Amino acid sequence: MKKIIKTIYADNGKLYATASGRRGLLAECTPKIEIIEESHLVKTVGGSAYPVKKIFASVVICGDMEYERDVDLAYLKTVTDYALTMDVTRRDGIAEEIQFVSLIPVEITLDDRWIFELGVHDPLTRRFMTEF
Repeated sequence: MKKIIKTIYADNGKLYATASGRRGLLAECTPKIEIIEESHLVKTVGGSAYPVKKIFASVVICGDMEYERDVDLAYLKTVTDYALTMDVTRRDGIAEEIQFVSLIPVEITLDDRWIFELGVHDPLTRRFMTEF
């Protein structure tokens, strides 16, 4: 079972793509970060079970992208890497620029929704849980 345990809203997002060996600004956006907990019950001998949990972060960009170039399936097939910068306000009220490199695309809907996943062991996931 998956559930969102925290959502962090960001400003001044800039999505970059590397295609044909060149990195360029793909779009300006307003991303959000979703911290997701995935849990599974593992059965043991004797009928009892224990939960196994994995916590990871997804970056979601919805509907407000201002593209710097035309984006279609042909272009996406040439993209080898995605990166994102954004400003996130910490709990102490100070905005911090966060940079993600080598984002893992999970789902791209050209009209309005792009979802990327951070690696399971990305140190930023723990920071998002405690500092933002």
